[in-house]
Amino acid sequence: MKYIKIGKITNTHGIKGELRILSSLPSIDVLLKPNSYIYMGETYQKKKILTHRLHKGYHMVTLEGIDHIEKATLWKGKMVFKKRDEIETDDYFDEDYIGLEAYSNRYLGKVVNVRHLKAQDLLVIQKEKKQYLVPKLDVFIDSIDIKNNKIYIIEIEGLFDEN
Repeated sequence: MKYIKIGKITNTHGIKGELRILSSLPSIDVLLKPNSYIYMGETYQKKKILTHRLHKGYHMVTLEGIDHIEKATLWKGKMVFKKRDEIETDDYFDEDYIGLEAYSNRYLGKVVNVRHLKAQDLLVIQKEKKQYLVPKLDVFIDSIDIKNNKIYIIEIEGLFDEN
């Protein structure tokens, strides 16, 4: 089962167990709908979302079974996940890219990481001991085939310099 990291519980809010989640995902509102589920911490504990609202740039949620500040405090600093197969979107997440085999007219390597920079996100593709950085832009990515674990890169001169 593949889990997608959607945010981090940064604090509690009030005394009734509301949690403050910080996330940089653009579609987080869709992922935190009431009556859906999130998975928390290293053990991916399943919790049903009761309410969701925005407050000062944070996503505030109440969860089934967490109804007091003492219970909520236990989750402070923990990561929040969704199961990939529970997310209905055409967007790709970092976890979708990692592990893909990269090709153009030849094998380029494997995506091992996604780096987030101010200007753009970069795919880190590793082949043997060399790493290559490919901007995560349509001009460089021809297609993605998740089912067959492949990504097709539009190779330009110097992008994969073998020297």
